Amino acid sequence: MRLKPLEVLSRNEIERIDYLSRKLLAEKGILIPSDEAKKILKEKNIEFDGFVAKFDEKSIDNAIKYVPKK
Repeated sequence: MRLKPLEVLSRNEIERIDYLSRKLLAEKGILIPSDEAKKILKEKNIEFDGFVAKFDEKSIDNAIKYVPKK
């Protein structure tokens, strides 16, 4: 007997979370109080407004490439 994989979220829900997360990262950003972390992110061409990092689509997509599948 084969069991179906558990589906916690629908494809539509996953896409909505992805869209809203990207929008939040681009518009509001993330507070980065560490000077060392700020330096590393600036080397990756992340824009800053004071200590708030703002991530564009390209930087998000590049970061996702390094996330393990499991």
